[in-house]
This record gives sequence, structure tokens and C-alpha cells, in this order.
Amino acid sequence: MRVMAICSCPRLGYMDFAGKSVAAFYQNGVDMTNAYGVYWHQSLSKAMKVAVEAGYDYIITCDYDSIFDGETVAQLIRLADQNPQADAITTMQMGRFSGLLVSTESGYTTRKELKENALVRVKTGHFGLTLLRAESLKKLKKPWFWSRPDDNGEWIDKESKEDEDTHFWLNFDDSGLNLYLAPRLVIGHLELLIKWPADNLDGIYETLGHYHEFGKPSDCWK
Repeated sequence: MRVMAICSCPRLGYMDFAGKSVAAFYQNGVDMTNAYGVYWHQSLSKAMKVAVEAGYDYIITCDYDSIFDGETVAQLIRLADQNPQADAITTMQMGRFSGLLVSTESGYTTRKELKENALVRVKTGHFGLTLLRAESLKKLKKPWFWSRPDDNGEWIDKESKEDEDTHFWLNFDDSGLNLYLAPRLVIGHLELLIKWPADNLDGIYETLGHYHEFGKPSDCWK
């Protein structure tokens, strides 16, 4: 099997991802390329198209803020080999400001289902570490990525707007393709932390998201 890993990444990013991802893909004989550009979805779409036309069997997408190891990549490829019904397999990853970055047809899944199954059918996924079959991408209706504003012509209402990544997976499903979550393949989501001195001069860790919304911690040194 020929496998190409594609990272949609900005000019600057996490060096932890850069080092770990290169090692993880190298250990598994996976080729790797970076998709640069201000419009991440266009860059990723072009790179995926090139990989399909070059004859790769599998395409693995990854994000510059994901963290994973070589064994996870090996298991992802192994699952694809063992499950030809899976057009794409995504991994367990938490959103930076949300829960799991997947959704199901019914809108929920159970802990029991995640614990007892090697693969769980889902409707939407992510690109943090996801394997796609090249043959399946040939069946995917174009455009692969698309976005539209909410019912008020803005980008506020999450229920009525559609982002590029959401469109990809809804289109994937609408094209008759099957996306699965691999509950035992867990990857991390890198995030910067701010360290503040506390009243007792111990350290307090705060996420950037929390700081932007609430400011410095209340028990920060004053």
C-alpha cells in the first residue's frame, strides 16, 4: 500500500507536531507533504487531488496542532486494511473548546459503544489524523470543501451555517461513502498555556481561550 500524509498547516506552527509527525510517518513508510496557503481547505483539496492522481492507495490528513505516535499511525493503516467497507477512518480527538470532534447520525453515542467496538459509524469527523481511501475520494462529489453563512448571512449561528470541514463530511455521507471512528486510536490536541504566579507563588495554568474570555485567574498574584 502506498500512503501519503498531508498536513494543512500555516507558516508558523508547533515544533512538537513537526518532530513527532515526521517520526511517526517515517516509522511506517508513509510519504508526507505539507499543504500551505491562506485558504486551508483549498490547499488540502489540491494536495489530496495530487495524491489521488499519483496513485496513492491511502491518504492521511493531519493538522499542525495534533500530536500522535507511530503506533497510532500503524494501527490506523491496519484498520483500513482489515475493513474495506470503511471509506475513511478518523481518530479520537477533543476539540480545543468542545468535546469529541465527531458526530453521529443520531447526534450521540454511548461510552459502551466506544469501549466495545474497533470502529463506530459516524457522520462527521475531523482532519487531525484521518485516513481516506483514494478510490473513495474519486467517488466524492465536488466541490469537496464548501462553506455558507447562517440564515442571517453571518457566521454566528452554528446550527444554520456550514463550515468547510462540516460540508466535506456531509458531502461524504451524501456521496454514499462511509466514515468510521476508531475509538481506541486517541490523539492529542496541542494548545498553548499561560502560566501565572498564584498568591502562594505556585504556578497557575490557564488556556488562551479562558484568558480571552475571562482574563487573568482570580487567584493570580496581585
